[in-house]
Amino acid sequence: MKTLFSLLLVCLGFAMLGCNAVNHGPAKYVKDVWLEKEGSDAVKVSSVLADEAEKRTACKGMATFTFYESYIDMYQRNYADVVRWRLIHSMRLVIDPSDYQTKSDKGPYYESKRIGFASFATQPSSRSDGKAVVEFDQENCPRFKGVMSAYSDEAEMPW
Repeated sequence: MKTLFSLLLVCLGFAMLGCNAVNHGPAKYVKDVWLEKEGSDAVKVSSVLADEAEKRTACKGMATFTFYESYIDMYQRNYADVVRWRLIHSMRLVIDPSDYQTKSDKGPYYESKRIGFASFATQPSSRSDGKAVVEFDQENCPRFKGVMSAYSDEAEMPW
């Protein structure tokens, strides 16, 4: 009887581990992108990748993170204000499955290290809107991208 009970506990343990297994299949699209403020001088960018079955995945690839800020172009032909986007920073990283955060209801997701505004090619303006774009490349798969855009009126941008 003890052996049967022990066997049942072992099987239950393996079943529970299987439920929490991280999907490492190839990603097909960026499901979500968000920015988090890191003090007054830095930001972290996070992203969730998903496979064709819409399950979150942690896969190896090359990620490009690009940050833009808006500006008003007032010199258009019809004299109407036109919002344009200016590149302020871009970076490329190799991401491995071990780089993903998995101990979360969001997981697996990738969270960058702290990115200081001092490393930006152009310092962001405190009165501009911002946008982050994540492009992801994998071997033998097409490139895809996800865009997070938040406006300073609706969501607190880090700059």
